[in-house]
Amino acid sequence: ALRRLAHQASLTCTALDRFDLDRLMRERLRLTGAREQARKEVVEDIDRALASLAAQLEVVDRLAETRDRVLARMESSTISIEGLLARVVELAATSATGVLDPARVLDEMAAGLEGVRMGLRETEQITRDALDRQSPPER
Repeated sequence: ALRRLAHQASLTCTALDRFDLDRLMRERLRLTGAREQARKEVVEDIDRALASLAAQLEVVDRLAETRDRVLARMESSTISIEGLLARVVELAATSATGVLDPARVLDEMAAGLEGVRMGLRETEQITRDALDRQSPPER
């Protein structure tokens, strides 16, 4: 699951790299200024161009949000897995001494692992949905 999320994070970053945010912002500023000076016949065309720029900027925002969510979930999942590993080491080291109840510790670890699995699945679906929205329509 982490490998798939890493792939999706990579796809999201690649999709984001296709947009030149500075150019989009400069173009919006230029067109906004041009619209104020434009003749009535041209305003509708400028409005369409501005709407297209707004749509592109919305895509950039959604992709950036998706990327940030995926990266945060990957980090959280990795840390959770490391925590589970620490519990395994603890269980192995103390099980012979009877300090810990192995059944209780295993139940806690199973619940923790299930939480990580569910979080990864949810994030993977969110990312897949976000990337699907960015794909050009089939013709």
